[in-house]
Amino acid sequence: MNESSVLKCSDIGPDVIDGLLSRYSISSAWVAAGLPLTGSYWGAPEAGIVGQQVLLADHLPCVGRQRLMQDMDAWGYSFRPGSTRRWFNDDAEDAQAWLRRENLVTAAGEPLFRLRE
Repeated sequence: MNESSVLKCSDIGPDVIDGLLSRYSISSAWVAAGLPLTGSYWGAPEAGIVGQQVLLADHLPCVGRQRLMQDMDAWGYSFRPGSTRRWFNDDAEDAQAWLRRENLVTAAGEPLFRLRE
């Protein structure tokens, strides 16, 4: 992995990330260098994620779902179809259907910025 090519949360900033997460009554937890990361599979400097949703990346400036998928591939996440993009486009229909069924996204797959009832 070429770590320098991967966008880091610190590149985006806590205010921007918390601004998006606050729409779901969620906040981020920034961890000092050298401390363990909750939700991290590989450890630092990977961001720990406890629960995820690729769709929200479109609502972070300078990120977007394409960049997120590219970075996931660079980190080494693996999916049966071979890449994050192929998984999301070709193999995640059940997850996307669940989001629509729970009225969390529009029919076009755009987040509605609300929690399940």
